[in-house]
Amino acid sequence: MLATPPFGASSNIALRRANIKPPLEVVVGDCCGYKYICFCIVLLEMVVLHGRLRMKGWKKNQWFLAYAFVAIIGTIFHFMYGWLQENKIAGYFFPVNESTWEHMKLVYFPMLLCGWIFVKRLSAQWLLGILVGTWLIPVLFYIYRGILGFDIAAFDIGTFFVAVAGAFWSIYHTLEANWGRNIQRWLKIFVVVQGILFVIFTYYPLNFGIFWEP
Repeated sequence: MLATPPFGASSNIALRRANIKPPLEVVVGDCCGYKYICFCIVLLEMVVLHGRLRMKGWKKNQWFLAYAFVAIIGTIFHFMYGWLQENKIAGYFFPVNESTWEHMKLVYFPMLLCGWIFVKRLSAQWLLGILVGTWLIPVLFYIYRGILGFDIAAFDIGTFFVAVAGAFWSIYHTLEANWGRNIQRWLKIFVVVQGILFVIFTYYPLNFGIFWEP
């Protein structure tokens, strides 16, 4: 025998359920985010199927796929901290605020991921590309801001895509370079130190402009 709820109980339950429903913009944002991630997974499969272990053998479409992969992953990373409900561990890998320093993560970590997927073993050229792309973010931002004297959202977004392009430009134009072990060792050290600094300064930033939110 089913128990009949007291008068008004069913309506109260309905009201409580209605009250805990997320706002419409959150639902729409999540749906768009999931579609974006699915598209990125498809792109990743294309990369794995068509990529080669040696970058010297890449064709133009493979370079484009690598660029698109980093650009899309970096864009997703911009929202991951919020999507993960501001998880503290997630903050080490994804931007926790709108500071220039935090936005440098959008190039650094996707480039690491892309390198691991594409070439398996990070070459000196790829390590240099990671550093170039990562630091192009503040360089481009402060150049255009210094010239104009104010921020433009479209330019802020554009600096990310230009920085990613700069990273791959650096990799492509140094493929034939024959660097010694010392240079490779120092590049590895710089990349590792950069990652450590991201972890440290995520929640304990210095009092410099690069760590300030606009």
